[in-house]
Amino acid sequence: HIVPSDENDLPADRRQHGSDNLDFNFEEHGILDSQLCAAVRYLPNYDIAKIVTGQFTDGSRIWTTEMPVVPPPPPHRSEFDPEFDIYLDENRLAFVKQPCTTADTEPPFFLHVYPVDDASLAENRRQRGFDILDFRFEEHGILDGRLCAAVRHLPNYDIAKIITGQFTGEGAIWTTEISPRGE
Repeated sequence: HIVPSDENDLPADRRQHGSDNLDFNFEEHGILDSQLCAAVRYLPNYDIAKIVTGQFTDGSRIWTTEMPVVPPPPPHRSEFDPEFDIYLDENRLAFVKQPCTTADTEPPFFLHVYPVDDASLAENRRQRGFDILDFRFEEHGILDGRLCAAVRHLPNYDIAKIITGQFTGEGAIWTTEISPRGE
């Protein structure tokens, strides 16, 4: 259920409820494989105050959560113009592209995380000075025909910088550097 910042943005038949009802069946909007379960639901084009979501069966609520909506920070960009918008949220890095095709997700992603203190790294990574979290999109992402998104969890240490992008056998297609510390 989507609660707008301004109730007048709701369709007339939904104003008495105070929210848009975007209930859906997972089969219609979800992707499920052996390692990932995700659903994509497009939101209305108005300012949103909060989202109330959850899951129910036979009229009984299984779980519910309420989320205030805070506008996302602008995506990280570099002079190399990344193919994906990249969002850093605490210990997660999200890669988002719209529109997106399978061809956009085929090249592997490199993800190098540099700690503030090299002692945070496993001994076999200290010589390089960073953790290598490279990945293939299909292992961590979803593609629904219009939008693709992948999420990677970051190590639990103070991060100095992140360098990420996509590559082929010929080298990097695009790359960007992110400084979580704002430096």
